[in-house]
Amino acid sequence: MGRKPKYSQSQKVWACEQYLSGQDSARSIAYQLGMGKCGRRIILEWSAMYQAHGASTFEDKPRNNSYSASFKALVIEDHFLNGLSPEQLAVKYNIPSRQTIWQWINKYNSHEEIKDYSPCPEVYMTKRKKSTIEEREKVVTWCLEHDRNYKKAAAKFEFSYGQVYSWVTKYDSSGVNGIEDRRGKRKEESELTDTERLTRELRLAQAKMKELERENALLKKVNELDWRW
Repeated sequence: MGRKPKYSQSQKVWACEQYLSGQDSARSIAYQLGMGKCGRRIILEWSAMYQAHGASTFEDKPRNNSYSASFKALVIEDHFLNGLSPEQLAVKYNIPSRQTIWQWINKYNSHEEIKDYSPCPEVYMTKRKKSTIEEREKVVTWCLEHDRNYKKAAAKFEFSYGQVYSWVTKYDSSGVNGIEDRRGKRKEESELTDTERLTRELRLAQAKMKELERENALLKKVNELDWRW
């Protein structure tokens, strides 16, 4: 479920209508709602959203909004090419918080990859379950081949987010040995033949190589964008 809003939809609509009709000032409305020193600015932001999108902009969401990478890129482009502020972009694209847009812009300026975000809280609440080394290997390989999307990997293979993250991190630091189960006698790993172990290491190494190729391709695109600017 999404976060429970501090102010109801009816309160927000009332505040906007009071302000837009000229019946009261933003500062006075904020005071009546018990807002802090940022209350006036919030009332102004609500009013702009209400004018552009109506009361539906304040409807409760069952969970956090999701935004694709292409949508984020569109918003960022609008900021740089047309000079729209995060506040203006929030109104234009009906994004509840301008802070969300600031985060996207900061990531872009830091050359971080802008990824899709789709809330899937169940992967965080999935209970840890036992796994074989073959399963761990399959999960790590898939995760490396899909931009380290731990959340999707957890959902796809029905392991917890923490397990997936831990296995990939251990593989990064120790290779195949890092994802072996070191509890007990390690019978499962000790029974592997040299050929099986080499095959396993090669499969994971290939996934790692593909990941590096994607990172290099992304770096090349970033450099091209820098040159254009």
